This record gives sequence, structure tokens and C-alpha cells, in this order.
Amino acid sequence: AEEYKTLPFASRWIVKKFGTRALIGLRQLEENGNLHHHPVLMESSKGVVSQAEHTILIEKDKVIVTTE
Repeated sequence: AEEYKTLPFASRWIVKKFGTRALIGLRQLEENGNLHHHPVLMESSKGVVSQAEHTILIEKDKVIVTTE
């Protein structure tokens, strides 16, 4: 929770931390409308799209990455 805050996450991260039984809870959250699944993005050439995001704070003399 604290690692990801409100950022999107992968179910494999939940499984790694809590085991495969956590998938049942994720499925229930999705069925209840509390969690929304988004499929893997594909390029028109059928390649998988990779995306990474960070939130940064730019100050006068430094840059702070707040999502690491």
C-alpha cells in the first residue's frame, strides 16, 4: 500500500506479497466494482507496450523523485 499509494499495480505484485489466495480477493473487488482491470496494451505491430511513470518535484537546485 505505502509502496504504490494510488498508482496502478499488477496482480503479480499482490501475489508475491500475499500468495495466490489474494487473487480471490482481487476478483471479488473487481466483481463489486471496487477495482478495475485494464488489459495489457498492444502496439499495432502486436508488440507489448511498456510504460513507467514517476512523480517528480523540481526545485531550484535539485530534482526529487517522490515515487521511488
